[in-house]
Amino acid sequence: MPLKGSIVHPGRWDSELNPIPCDRYNNTELTIFLRVFLQQANPASGAGEGTAREWGTDLTGSGAGHGTARKIVRWSTDAWNRWRGRYQREIQNFWNGRFWLIATHAFSELDFKDQGVTYRPNVWCRFNFEVTDKVANAHTTISVVRLHPSESFFRSDSAHYDDRDIEYDNSTHASKAYRQRAHLHEMGHLLGLDHAAATSAACKAAGNIGAEPCYCATADDCSNVMGAGEKVRASNASPWQRAIEEHGGGAALNWIVALRRHYPRTLEQVRTGRQITAKPNRG
Repeated sequence: MPLKGSIVHPGRWDSELNPIPCDRYNNTELTIFLRVFLQQANPASGAGEGTAREWGTDLTGSGAGHGTARKIVRWSTDAWNRWRGRYQREIQNFWNGRFWLIATHAFSELDFKDQGVTYRPNVWCRFNFEVTDKVANAHTTISVVRLHPSESFFRSDSAHYDDRDIEYDNSTHASKAYRQRAHLHEMGHLLGLDHAAATSAACKAAGNIGAEPCYCATADDCSNVMGAGEKVRASNASPWQRAIEEHGGGAALNWIVALRRHYPRTLEQVRTGRQITAKPNRG
């Protein structure tokens, strides 16, 4: 089956598989494109102050708008533009280029020749994040409140933020401290990732995906960006594994995840199972 160049998923994200960068040192690139429309959530009727309900976590009132009413203030143009720019920049920098996919099956469709030598590339996972000015161009809309100085907390979700979600939040789990910026975590959800411990027995027993055991069943879970920290692990590359499958690259699990750069391999290196993680001298 020939590999597809671009796939569009209205309402989720788009992806593009691009073999053009391939040479002795560069891999095929798989880019996920995600466009967001940011909407100011201001107090009603043009007021300078008001309230907004946060994301609820009680079994009888889970989801957006079911939580505690928090005091908010109206966005100024300058504050909005600064927040919007930093939000876009930090998400782009965090999620772009973190993973490489390496085929574990006999997969030759991306093989190429450079100076007479046949190479088998890996797949570099790229991310292109855009804050668009048009709702029609966006995959999703996110509303953002500006908290009143008297408020110390607003529980957000992937579609409802507060202005402090770009700042570090400190938390402690099992006597160990963690730091996380919520907008990076919530972008993981938009990509399709669950909480780090969502499949754990403790999370299932809690019956609420917002409960602490769904973030932090183990120290590895806690430190992960989908837990309470900002580290990434192989499972965080699953959106790109699904994308390569959609592009005709075989089953998603046939592509293992590397967290450091792997260079294209010669067919002999593929045959012997050698991975090239240091830049080779290829003339």
